[in-house]
Amino acid sequence: MDVLQRSAWREPPRNGNLGAPQPGGWNSNVSEGDISTALNSAPTSPTDPALPNHLAFLNRICRAETSASVRVPEGWRVVCLQRDDPKRAACEVDLGRTGTPIPLSHRHTWVQATEEDPGVYLAILDSSGICRGGCEIRILPTRALPGHYFLRIERYGGSMTDEVADAIAAFSAEVTGNEPRILRADLDIFALDSARRQRFEKIARSCGYGDAAEHRAYGRTAVLDLTPSEDEVFAGLHSSARRNIRATERSVIELRPIVDPAQGPRMDRLLEMTMARTGGERANERWDRRIAFAAEHPESVRIVGAYRTDREPHEALVGFAVGQHQGDHAEYHTAATARPGDLGRLSLGYAPVWDLILWARRSGAQWFDLGGITESTGDRPDPLAGVTEFKHFFTRTDADVRTELTLYPSGLRSALARTVSGAARFVRTHS
Repeated sequence: MDVLQRSAWREPPRNGNLGAPQPGGWNSNVSEGDISTALNSAPTSPTDPALPNHLAFLNRICRAETSASVRVPEGWRVVCLQRDDPKRAACEVDLGRTGTPIPLSHRHTWVQATEEDPGVYLAILDSSGICRGGCEIRILPTRALPGHYFLRIERYGGSMTDEVADAIAAFSAEVTGNEPRILRADLDIFALDSARRQRFEKIARSCGYGDAAEHRAYGRTAVLDLTPSEDEVFAGLHSSARRNIRATERSVIELRPIVDPAQGPRMDRLLEMTMARTGGERANERWDRRIAFAAEHPESVRIVGAYRTDREPHEALVGFAVGQHQGDHAEYHTAATARPGDLGRLSLGYAPVWDLILWARRSGAQWFDLGGITESTGDRPDPLAGVTEFKHFFTRTDADVRTELTLYPSGLRSALARTVSGAARFVRTHS
């Protein structure tokens, strides 16, 4: 089938499961010789009163003595590492050897390249010093109360074992309770399997987490199974999706990766146009960083552009889509398109999504997350109904995938945190 064979996507140059990085791939700077020794060596964060406030705070977090280790098997340890600690890469090599998928938000290369807020990595080591799991803990300064922070753990759960999940929830809960500058901890539980998601939720609630007052991400999404052959996956799409994908191939549109950071302003403009049509909320993206990361790690992030071959380079980009590999699945993260009047009824959104689906499947993903759907509630119309309808042209299978929980410290700090959170919600709602 031409539409499959002529896709702009090609096999990435690196080998191995994306959730299981291999030596010689994106961890090639890590020595395989003595990883466990590196992981068990002394912490690399010295006490220095002259350090900036955020770094001094991170040092306290990494030195915190907690009882989280008692919640893992005897001989296992909980180790907190800063972002520039080389032991982080050693952890990912260990997880790669055991085939443990790693969500993008927990990979050290992604965090170093894209995150501006401080954070630490929590590693769970077995009795032999081998890393069995871990997660990135984002530490978010609050402008409403300078010198104070929120903790956030994204994509908690997934392929984690109960022991790893238990230790992470216990550590975050205890640090939140003991550190006077932490106002709140947010836990984003993500798993396609409902039984696993409920088990992770039970573990977190046993550590003191409760229902989140505000949801920051989608809880339900459209899911496309990628285990059939490419021909079978394509045949399962709605006829309108197939027709638009084929029509794009016959048009003046060419799909190829976006590799030039100078396209960032054009991408922002396309996002503004798209959000004006759909009523969605636009996130602030650092396209220069994301484009550079995708170019260096094409197996982890793909940014595909839809270019007109009959226009000058500065105005050729008329659409794009971003895919992020999350270990066992890939996520349709961001997309935007123009609506050129001279292309007739051609819809530019379908072909970039199909490109991402091919990329995801060929990169080892088992399923494709279409990035969340919305539903009408009562008499209130759904302003994003058209976006959900578009995603359902690729699959009619919907699933709950996320549960969001929050932990507030007790006493005065809890009341203060709730006041700050409530004020922030009021500002967002009325701005």
